[in-house]
Amino acid sequence: MLVAYVLKKLTAKHPDLEIEQIEVITCPNKARKAGVRLIPTLKINNDKLSGIILTPTMVREFILKHLFAR
Repeated sequence: MLVAYVLKKLTAKHPDLEIEQIEVITCPNKARKAGVRLIPTLKINNDKLSGIILTPTMVREFILKHLFAR
């Protein structure tokens, strides 16, 4: 999965980045409570990035925007 690959690379560069993966098939209630309506979805605080086709650039920019906003 492309998103997982990009996340793996980003966590290697930024070890303080914490990622929680929610399996929507096995944990639908948890996904619903997290506001996941489309897969894949990345969520940081209340900001979400969802889409059937997420490019590596989209994922990277979304995460880095929040990582450096701390």
